[in-house]
Amino acid sequence: MASMDWLTPDRRKSLGGGILGMSVAIVLILALPGLLPTPSRETAVAAALLAPALTVFGLTLAVSAGRFGGRRFDPLTDQESRYIAVSQRSLTNSVEQGLVFALAASALAWTAGPEWLSVVPALALTFVVARLAFWLGYLKGPFIRPPGMAGTLITNLVTVALAVWQAFGG
Repeated sequence: MASMDWLTPDRRKSLGGGILGMSVAIVLILALPGLLPTPSRETAVAAALLAPALTVFGLTLAVSAGRFGGRRFDPLTDQESRYIAVSQRSLTNSVEQGLVFALAASALAWTAGPEWLSVVPALALTFVVARLAFWLGYLKGPFIRPPGMAGTLITNLVTVALAVWQAFGG
């Protein structure tokens, strides 16, 4: 059993959280298109761009509020609280993930047939939920962030795959 030494209790919790996050994201991606109205192409593009923009803006506000509330105005000289450090890391990662999402979801919105347009707002909503889960989970502890991390991963993976398929093969 020496080969399983790496699978510590924390890693098992992380793997379980990752599976949970992926599962929730898949359920949302599959269920929401049937619950949301079919958008126009322009509205689908707006959803593709606004989801990461609102996520980044919200996390920027969270970092700013943490600095103001903690009276830590100078990020170069003041000791950061855990809240600020986690929120900044979540913000940085959300910028990176948001760029992938915005580009792929916009491409999907522009190239998708009318029957696929309702998928874009579903993906956008799932992206926001996953990023929120990532941030809130990370605030609780590093081994609680996997549901949001995995939810974002599967959302971006599905978005990129659908965008490539619609642009070149669909």
